[in-house]
This record gives sequence, structure tokens and C-alpha cells, in this order.
Amino acid sequence: MSEGELLGAAFTAFHDAHRVNFLKYARARGLSFHDAEDVVNDAFVQLYRNRERLANSDNPAALGFKVVRDAVADHCRRQDRQPVPTAAVDDRPGPDEVTAVVTRVDLERAIDQLPQRRADCMRLHAFLDQDARAIADYLEISVSAVRTHLYLARRHLAKRFTKEGGRRGL
Repeated sequence: MSEGELLGAAFTAFHDAHRVNFLKYARARGLSFHDAEDVVNDAFVQLYRNRERLANSDNPAALGFKVVRDAVADHCRRQDRQPVPTAAVDDRPGPDEVTAVVTRVDLERAIDQLPQRRADCMRLHAFLDQDARAIADYLEISVSAVRTHLYLARRHLAKRFTKEGGRRGL
């Protein structure tokens, strides 16, 4: 029996199409590489157990994303901590590396202040480099709603960063 027959070809294709984006999302929420792997693996186990519901869903990507988002939240609750961005930095970081890490942490904190839907749109766009169509599929909203959420998020972040030290470039 081949792997495709064991797992179901449709589920295998779904897994292959979305695993990397789900891992990137978990990492963007501040999970370590290993924690992100565990959370996404657990989410795919849940999806596999409910693969009939996944197959019958109008938008399987949105259902999968919701399961991953909930799994990340559950993991953080179990760990009794909030997600904190991590960065790979040398033992002796240079000024550019320190600035990049500080900027990333500041941006993560600012995004955490946004309403959840707006924050998810911004994370998917800024950290996972997803276009409006992909974000709309994952969040099960219209493309115009994604564009509105991104516009409002950028406006909020620009105001925040121009007030704090005059930083720009969002």
C-alpha cells in the first residue's frame, strides 16, 4: 500500500500545499522551530481525524488555518506564556542585526495590539509574503476585506512608529 493510499491522496495534496505556510505562521507567532513543528503536526493530526469534514468544507484552506491558529493559541496557553518573536543572531551581533531584531520585536508587539483579523492579515502578508487572494482563502473573507484590513493595519502601524522615534518604512 502506497503512502497516498494510506493517507488519502486528497489529504496528502492538502498537506503538501499548506504545511510550509502553516509552519511560517506558527513561527511568525513566536514559536520556536521545534514548537512550530509540533503544533503544526498536531493540527494536521486533528485535520486528518476530521478529514471528511475537511473534504466537505467549502474552503479547506480556511478550516486548516483556523485549526492551526487555534493550535498555536492552545500551545501558548499550555506554556503559560505569550508568543515572543525569536531571531537567529550571532553571539556578537553587529549593529544592523541588533536593529533588525529590535525592529522585528517592535513590529510583532505592534501587530499584537491590532484586532485579531487585522493582525492575522498583517502577519500573513508581512511575514509569510502571502498575497490578498491567499490571505482571503485562509481567513475565509473577501479579497477587498483583506485589502481593507491591511490598509487599516498599515495606517495604525505607521502612526505608532512615527510617534515612537520617527521610524518609517512600513
